[in-house]
Amino acid sequence: MCSSDLLEKLSLDIQYRHLFANEFIVRPNTVGHYVFYIIQGSVEVMSDEDPTHAILTLNSGSLIGEVNIVYPTRRLNGVKTRTPSDILMLPFASVMSIGKFDPERLDQMMTIVKNRMNWLAEENEKKFKEERDLVKAEQTEETKRKKSLGLPTSDEGENGSSHSVMDPMEIL
Repeated sequence: MCSSDLLEKLSLDIQYRHLFANEFIVRPNTVGHYVFYIIQGSVEVMSDEDPTHAILTLNSGSLIGEVNIVYPTRRLNGVKTRTPSDILMLPFASVMSIGKFDPERLDQMMTIVKNRMNWLAEENEKKFKEERDLVKAEQTEETKRKKSLGLPTSDEGENGSSHSVMDPMEIL
């Protein structure tokens, strides 16, 4: 249970916003200063590569921006409302001040944030591996195509003989 001092502190710092559909909560490429909690409604996290494409939909009960508490950085993805939404905004400084009133609760929150960060790192690693595998597959297909046409491949010289890249240290 939260202490009355903590609840009073949070009630003074928290801000309520009602947003209509298609309003930005977080603009892309901005530094975050708030954690957002969706009371009611639906929001979309937009792709950083194509800002018109939603990559994730979050609904009532979801948090936005909690990773920036531990890892403050520029937010690449925009977040905008999909439907009219009621949002609570809590400044990062207020989140960190929870530790003064309830260190155990702050530790629980930080564990959740670190788990989210680990999940994000795993997702990024999967995306990187998928992209790397796709490039390798494309290179393999290109090599097969060139061989079927009798053209030299990137690892063969003009006369069809293999060559390797020289290690610069071998020269020394």
